[in-house]
Amino acid sequence: KPQWQLPIPKWCYKLAGSIFGKQDVVDRLLGSLQVDITHTKETLGWKPPQTLEEGFKQTAEAFLLNKENKK
Repeated sequence: KPQWQLPIPKWCYKLAGSIFGKQDVVDRLLGSLQVDITHTKETLGWKPPQTLEEGFKQTAEAFLLNKENKK
């Protein structure tokens, strides 16, 4: 059965959110998903145990190792 994909502009979601009192939900869904840990680091004096690059590298290595072990 074919599926329809109808693009809906962001302004339609924002209008619906404001009409139904859900603007905060719409903003969270349509807004940026980028996370900034600067405030946490400054407030708590916290430092991540590894850099983002190191984390990506470890994740990729674990994925590849797991993939090889499943063969």
